[in-house]
Amino acid sequence: MSIVEKIQNLPENTVTQDDNFIMLSEALSEYHRLIQEGKLVPRKNNLENIYTTYSFHSNANY
Repeated sequence: MSIVEKIQNLPENTVTQDDNFIMLSEALSEYHRLIQEGKLVPRKNNLENIYTTYSFHSNANY
């Protein structure tokens, strides 16, 4: 079962939250293993290219 399939098959019942956590933890471990083995390349975070930050500096003395 792939990582995506594991996440899609998680039940929504609150009683199974512990099981969901275990399944997500296993999926995350598999994700990191695939990255370390070079079989998976994570997407780059391009947030700095999406948002513009403005700053204002005043020379006025009050």
